[in-house]
Amino acid sequence: MTARVFFFSILMAIGFLNGGNVALAQNEPQFTQYMFNRLLLNPAYAGSNKGLELVGIARIQYVGLANTVSTTQGLSVSSSVAALHGGVGLTLVNDMIGLQRSTGLQFSYAYQKRFSQFSLGVAAGVGFINTNIDGSKIITPDGEYTSVINHKDPQLPITNTNAFSPDFSVGIYIGNEKFFASVAANHLYTTQKINGVSSKFIYTNDRYFQLSGGYNFVLSKNLKLQPSLALKTNFQKVQMDLSTLLTIRDNIMTGIAFRGYSAKSIDAFSFFLGGYFKGFKLVYSYDANISFLRSFNTGTHEISLSYFMPYKPTTIKGAYYHNSRFL
Repeated sequence: MTARVFFFSILMAIGFLNGGNVALAQNEPQFTQYMFNRLLLNPAYAGSNKGLELVGIARIQYVGLANTVSTTQGLSVSSSVAALHGGVGLTLVNDMIGLQRSTGLQFSYAYQKRFSQFSLGVAAGVGFINTNIDGSKIITPDGEYTSVINHKDPQLPITNTNAFSPDFSVGIYIGNEKFFASVAANHLYTTQKINGVSSKFIYTNDRYFQLSGGYNFVLSKNLKLQPSLALKTNFQKVQMDLSTLLTIRDNIMTGIAFRGYSAKSIDAFSFFLGGYFKGFKLVYSYDANISFLRSFNTGTHEISLSYFMPYKPTTIKGAYYHNSRFL
């Protein structure tokens, strides 16, 4: 099934069930490397580390499944700001599925309370989501496409159509160099009206709750082991990722992961390979699909590149004055 036929099938099914009042909901993009892209999942990560962090990630999902590749790109920038008693962050996510593109931009502020053993962040994020549908490439069973585009459906666009919506998120993050725990609620409100030929349909992003955490075990001077877990749900379905990463001599990383917890949610085994060099971190992961889709695709590829620059601690410089009358 091609991407355009798949997209049209969803439109027709939901339109039939709703008596013509079409309302579509978009799932949250999937990232295998969630442990390296924490700001994309939770705005409360901003400023948890004293420094500047930049992360870029690209994902190509289910290669060969359709004639139109499904891809996701993410970019995040975060920095601690002492004057704000926390940190600020900026995220950009571009998700392309068949003939549909969703792009979200969000700014976040996190108040960070630093304790002796860990940092606690509480944050809110605000931004927007833009959804675009290329109606000129949709093909319907009853449509006419000889000289003009006529889907024979007033709710389907015949050109590139897009809509904007505000987007909000909140989160709590706890962590240090050894562990992290994160909980966030994303897409608290999104409503987009996509213009068809003579009517509209409502497009929203599901409210998603994300829970993740991990711990670094020091096995020896040159070996560290980090198991981590991620759960996400819209309270209609749940997905789980369980991963284990091994770091060798603080510059080579490898590991495995498993996605799913039941017969219906099992998706993939994942394999990691990465390296660290002077603040840079490059990681590649491959998802070997084990769901019913395994016969129709050759897997999923994901690569991320990040850089962290720690800020130097501020010191108060002063002059000493010696008076001979005082010791």
